[in-house]
Amino acid sequence: MEYAKELIEKEGFSVEQLERQTILKYSSSIYYDLSVTKCGKNQVRVMQSYVQNGDLMSAPEVEFGVSGSEWTPIRYVNHEVRPQVYEYNKEGLGDSVEEFVEMWESNLRGQYPLDSLDQYREDIIEL
Repeated sequence: MEYAKELIEKEGFSVEQLERQTILKYSSSIYYDLSVTKCGKNQVRVMQSYVQNGDLMSAPEVEFGVSGSEWTPIRYVNHEVRPQVYEYNKEGLGDSVEEFVEMWESNLRGQYPLDSLDQYREDIIEL
């Protein structure tokens, strides 16, 4: 996902430089919150979320295996659809999820434009 890579770089990091569990958080009054988290040595999670009855809901959440410039979707969660979706395959989730990621990336560019991230930044958390 080129958008997430560009977002990380805009914040002054590279994927390699991010510490595990570093969370880049953004919020908007009209879109679901956005977070980008390094969740493993070579894994990055991109998630839009909201809170419902005290529970964090993914709408959606995609975890990528990162190898050089290749970002491969390996985990997909979406609580927004019925039935709720959870898919995982460490080798990659295939064309349907990759097509979804392309569409979602286009939406994220409109919802959280890289040239105006400052107005959406909620926090950068390094655990």
